[in-house]
Amino acid sequence: MSNPFNSGTIVGNAAREPKIFEHANGGATVKLNVYARNTFKNKNTGKVESEIVELTGYVQDAKNLGVFGCIGAGDRVAVSYSLKTDNYTDKDGVKHFPLVARIDTVQLIDSKAESAARAARRENSADNAATNSSEEVPF
Repeated sequence: MSNPFNSGTIVGNAAREPKIFEHANGGATVKLNVYARNTFKNKNTGKVESEIVELTGYVQDAKNLGVFGCIGAGDRVAVSYSLKTDNYTDKDGVKHFPLVARIDTVQLIDSKAESAARAARRENSADNAATNSSEEVPF
């Protein structure tokens, strides 16, 4: 269990499928972006907004991603994390010490029916995108 003074839980929707970065040792680093809803309204718009929080995890076997392999865009997740300070030196020799939210546990919290419906919508939108590939992008 992580230090209670250096940890937290985010419940929100995955912004997209997790990004997987495989390592030579067979493991992988996982980047998961989650929309975390604010508890206040924007003064200008009057709407409750969300923040995108990037969380970093690690799996021992890149071929077996566990729960990360089941997460898709829009899936509701609960992520417990702890804060860690990474360090690295960039190509110019400058040292950096970014604060990183390291994933301790991830849970899918949608029901099976909700997850199946979302997966079907993703599949349909992918099929529609393939058939309409000659159309211009609307943005």
